[in-house]
Amino acid sequence: LDPARATGIALLMVALVYLPARGWLWQRLVGSPRRDQALLFREVAGVALEPTPQARAAAWGELLRETFSPLELSEAGAPGDTAPRVAAEGCALLVPGPAGFPSLLLRDRDHGRRLFTPADAALAGELVGLVTALGEARSAYDRGVATERARIAQDIHDNIGAHLLTALHAPATARKDELIRETIGDLRDVIRNAEGEAQGLDALGGDLRAETA
Repeated sequence: LDPARATGIALLMVALVYLPARGWLWQRLVGSPRRDQALLFREVAGVALEPTPQARAAAWGELLRETFSPLELSEAGAPGDTAPRVAAEGCALLVPGPAGFPSLLLRDRDHGRRLFTPADAALAGELVGLVTALGEARSAYDRGVATERARIAQDIHDNIGAHLLTALHAPATARKDELIRETIGDLRDVIRNAEGEAQGLDALGGDLRAETA
């Protein structure tokens, strides 16, 4: 072949064979493996279910660290962004925190071996969405628990406490026994209402048998 034609064929082979093969080999050697989705979801749930805001914030940072393996992870203040975005030409990833979490800035993906990509920003957005949804569910559960505790405390104070106090000062034994029976009935009502679930006919019949016994 003449030099011009040989050069053209060589460039074509480089574009079609060498560069794709080199990219594939590089990804196989240094690319980060995809994390197990079930394990990732459990870790996200663990972040949302931590008992204190400080523990949740620490778990959130650790989740991002394990997912993206950055060389540096620091708080980013209040960036004003509502979705994660790639910054510094791929060297950084800005992740706005879910409600109650700090915004974080991640630098140098996979310990500096890779750049952040739009796919990484999308994954971070999915993590933010999952933590937000689980956090809202946790908040709703906590509010329900607090409401139920307040109701039980109010019932105990208003009904059971009043009956016991009256029974304590009742002069007649028969009256004391009557008040104590009423108090036991109120206590059973409080316990039944705390279950908060509709009963089937079989369960209702079992409760009636136990009560009559």
